[in-house]
Amino acid sequence: MIKALFPKARIIHCQRDPMATCWSIFSHPFNEHHYAHRLDILGQHYRQYQRLMAHWEQVLPMPIYSVRYEQLVREPTSMIPALLDHCQLPFEQACLAPHLNDRPVLTASAHQVVKPIYMDRINFWKNYKPYLMDLHQALYGEGDTNEDSPNPN
Repeated sequence: MIKALFPKARIIHCQRDPMATCWSIFSHPFNEHHYAHRLDILGQHYRQYQRLMAHWEQVLPMPIYSVRYEQLVREPTSMIPALLDHCQLPFEQACLAPHLNDRPVLTASAHQVVKPIYMDRINFWKNYKPYLMDLHQALYGEGDTNEDSPNPN
């Protein structure tokens, strides 16, 4: 339906480390999302999201541009122009300084977007690692103890 409604649409899939993503969701008061309050259920939902994205990547008649969040914040000067190129948009220097944009932001990350691009949240979840074992098991199962392993499918 996306192809029919928006034939020139460009789809971007920004992926972040599953543990970091789930910890971020869990640590925000998303009261309307029942899955966000239990780490095991959050991990199960994340795996469903991964399965769904794998499906869309196979069946959509248009390419999905995948970008890793960690690489994007580490290498914005190369990653942002490539992302814009995929979208067939011109590069503007302001894209490297989104914190200077004065438009209002009404999301859970509102306090973050007013800062320059930064990397200190990439592994922030590891500060809570001993408390995230239910999440880790839901994401990776019992046999995999490496949080840096590839995303499960």
